[in-house]
Amino acid sequence: MTAEVAAAAAAMGALTQAKTAFWAPIVDTIASSNDMEEIYTALKEAIAMLGAKRDDHQNAIQRQKIKMPSKTYDQWIHRVIKTEEEVKKLLARYDKQSESSQTICFLPRSNFSNEMKKKGEKVTKLLEDSNQLGSILVDQPLEPVIKLIAPNIKKFSTLQMPLEETLDLLKKDKVKGIAISGMMGTGKTAIMKNLNNHEEVAKRFDMVMWIKVSAGESNENLDMSQLQKAIAKRLKVDMEGSDSDDIAERTSNELNGKRYLLLLDDVKADLDIHQMGIPPCENGSKIVLTTRESHIRFPRVDRVVKVTYLSPKESFRMFQDVANCPKLKDDREAEACAWKIIRECGGHPLLINIIASVFQKKDLKLWSEGFKSLKRFSEKGQHELKELRNVIKFCHDDLEDTQRKCLLYGVLYPEEIPIYIDCLLECWEAEDFLGNGGDSRKSYINGIHILNSLKDKSLLEEDESRKYVMMHKCIRQVLLYILSDDPNSKLLVQQTAPRCKMLERKDMDLFD
Repeated sequence: MTAEVAAAAAAMGALTQAKTAFWAPIVDTIASSNDMEEIYTALKEAIAMLGAKRDDHQNAIQRQKIKMPSKTYDQWIHRVIKTEEEVKKLLARYDKQSESSQTICFLPRSNFSNEMKKKGEKVTKLLEDSNQLGSILVDQPLEPVIKLIAPNIKKFSTLQMPLEETLDLLKKDKVKGIAISGMMGTGKTAIMKNLNNHEEVAKRFDMVMWIKVSAGESNENLDMSQLQKAIAKRLKVDMEGSDSDDIAERTSNELNGKRYLLLLDDVKADLDIHQMGIPPCENGSKIVLTTRESHIRFPRVDRVVKVTYLSPKESFRMFQDVANCPKLKDDREAEACAWKIIRECGGHPLLINIIASVFQKKDLKLWSEGFKSLKRFSEKGQHELKELRNVIKFCHDDLEDTQRKCLLYGVLYPEEIPIYIDCLLECWEAEDFLGNGGDSRKSYINGIHILNSLKDKSLLEEDESRKYVMMHKCIRQVLLYILSDDPNSKLLVQQTAPRCKMLERKDMDLFD
């Protein structure tokens, strides 16, 4: 038996074994036919079927946002793409030869015949394998660090120095826990977000976990079970049908042997993280928390990093940068007004950023009038909210009526939860904030215009994907205070519930 005949026989045997009920006729044709036109047609059908299989799998993967293709699938799709290209070239050769000859006679054992049958074998084998891939989707591997939207603080030593101090403390073996402490609005969370994103942190730790510990308007931490679930979710621990002890054990098992960094933002009361399954800080593992409460007891904290308000010079630099006024010092009147505005912000980075965004849109000649409006607002509420309330109230009143309604609607969403932009625009339209008499296209354009205006004024933050926005916790808290003064409309927000409802009741006390 010649090598050609042996190869053809082997190909036929393999094809016969690859039969399934669905494509058995195609396999039979390729394996047994001596008619090249029949083999050609069967091969075209087989490769089309394989392409359809590939497209089905690829569509399923593209719709999936959480999981990723398995390595088995990656290998299969690589073979499919390679085989499709080979078959495409082979069929093109056949078509070209068919067109150039009036009478074509391919011998069954010719090289061309063997090649057609071999390619048919590969295609049907891939079709057979496609039914044995199991789950083509698997869980994404745990990301060591999930990057957060963080402001650039390098220019401001009042913020940069605590960050650098914290980074130095993370290198010390004896330091297990660090508290970043300061008043509301001093930039503690900004420092912590920069810490989360820092390249030194990514190199030093196997796992970095960012956990929001409390809601802005509350004086307590979130419920222990909520915090435990947040950590378990970050680690992709299976929680289905499990009690808190089981979740804690699985969390501990996931972290054991790893060098982890646990970042706890806005701790307002004593916190026992052992109950949540966090193992002792060994192997260089660390805990860093932010708090405005100096009395909090946290057993694993052995160092405190203090954060103060920005200095006057830093405040002016930040205002100048955000307002985009590099020549501000050339206008004495505007510069004097800027210093007055900055003093009203009390060194709060958040407030300076917001107020500078508002004044950026105003002519320098109108700054004096803007400052007078800023000064009008009376003091109210907690002392540490004085500057916050004054500045955000000024920014709120500077908005157009429709913009105010859209901004206040954002208070309905849970604190610092990403808000899907398309959903938010639909809600604004449903509430008839956007007008335009039911014209969805015009409403959408108007909604985008309002959204951009709120982002430009730093009242809403956009994420890197540009699909979500978020309201800063301090802005949300002050807007709740502003709404408490509004006799016509009240917001009732339940802190731990996923759903919130707007009520039109003048006799309801927001803080009852």
